[in-house]
Amino acid sequence: MNGRVDFQKQNYLATSFEDGTFDVVWAIESVCYAKDKLDFLKEAYRVLKPGGRLIVADFFAEPTAPGSSEEKLLDKWTNTWAIDSYALTDVFHEKSKKAGFSEIVIRDATQNVLPSIKRLYRSFFPGVLVTTVSQTFGFRNKVQTANTWSTYYQYKAYKKGLWKYNIISAIKPK
Repeated sequence: MNGRVDFQKQNYLATSFEDGTFDVVWAIESVCYAKDKLDFLKEAYRVLKPGGRLIVADFFAEPTAPGSSEEKLLDKWTNTWAIDSYALTDVFHEKSKKAGFSEIVIRDATQNVLPSIKRLYRSFFPGVLVTTVSQTFGFRNKVQTANTWSTYYQYKAYKKGLWKYNIISAIKPK
């Protein structure tokens, strides 16, 4: 490696890195895309050196009743953002322990992302008009148009207290 940074595109559930390669694994708004979050946690644990730190900054769902309007709202958000599901904070904590991590600290940072969430919500209204017209003329597709709706559903779910933005850190024991 000639420089201080080496960018690689890999599947974060099964990388080619050797065991114990890294001091830190950062995951910023990406773990939500893993179908089973435990798969990510196991791989992060594997590639961390003993004493290494995992840091995850992401959206986490709050529990909802099956079939409830709250669950349906979260489903609309995840579907338009091409995400299978958001992890529940408590479940992610348990899976972190199962993967081998210790000293797990969870910090609710929702208030830190709220200005961006509000800005995205306000931009939804002109954005949905532009993206719908653009789709009509073939400049955007159905997935891109649906993605525009994610900001609307995200904000509505926030107002109902259905998610938090957490920063989670954990240590791979020495």
